[in-house]
Amino acid sequence: MAKVSKRSAIDEQTKRLATAFIDGIINKDKKSATSALKEMVNNRISAKIRKVARTEELI
Repeated sequence: MAKVSKRSAIDEQTKRLATAFIDGIINKDKKSATSALKEMVNNRISAKIRKVARTEELI
C-alpha cells in the first residue's frame, strides 16, 4: 500500500505572488518580478518575527 503524504494548503495570496513573480520573469518585467519577490520576503520575515514573539510570550 502506498504511503499518502499530507499536503499543506497553499493560501491564495501565496499563489498570487508566485504567479506574479513567474509572469514577471517570463515577460522580462523586472519591476513586477522584484515587487512580488519583495512582498514574499517581507511576509516570510514578518511570520518569523511573529513566531519569535509568541515563543517569548511577547504577544
